[in-house]
Amino acid sequence: MNLVLNRQNHPPVVWRRIRVETTVYKKNTLYRITSVTTGLEENRRSAFRLPLGLQGVAQIGANRKASDVMVQDISESGFSIVAKDDIENSDGLIVRLVFSDDGASMSLTGLVVRKVVYGEEKVLYGCKLNNKVVALSRYINERQRKQILKQKEVTLEQGKIVGYGDLRGKAQNAADDRKGDAIRGLSDGSADRIKSDRYRNVNLNEGDHKNINYDRYKNLNLNG
Repeated sequence: MNLVLNRQNHPPVVWRRIRVETTVYKKNTLYRITSVTTGLEENRRSAFRLPLGLQGVAQIGANRKASDVMVQDISESGFSIVAKDDIENSDGLIVRLVFSDDGASMSLTGLVVRKVVYGEEKVLYGCKLNNKVVALSRYINERQRKQILKQKEVTLEQGKIVGYGDLRGKAQNAADDRKGDAIRGLSDGSADRIKSDRYRNVNLNEGDHKNINYDRYKNLNLNG
């Protein structure tokens, strides 16, 4: 994960690939964050980009009709949309964007700061927000949280699929080992002990040993 420190009137500071763990302190569960690198200042636009790929409706320019667009990504400072129309002199035009995601509806207003033409019906407009939107910050945080949880679920599911056969085989091997140990125990001396326990109380009278089949009982340790 990356950790971003927002600073007013200054570029954010970003720590790359930090480690986040939970720990218990005074009966409270807290996050413990560690990093092996130092934080670096980064451009705000590159620090907060969150890919979306959602459908939306945007009005590019005050006197133009709203049309369907694809919301490519958003950040706390702006957003990018892909539209079909190539609008000339688009820099500085006001863009009003509306889109929905998982029950949340977002309405954003920004200014076009860049345009990239990919084809006859595919033009990307990069927009800068006019002001900070609190709801947008909450939405980005929630979207990131859901993405992390989803990735964890996928990773766990992949681990189950990949490791199922191995785990099942290990369980079967363990059961076979226990069964084998029991059989080997009987053949390596336990059988003799069981027979000895069975005949422990046999009191042979003088001369009875002549009637014993020594081939059958030669391994018995008889008392008395």
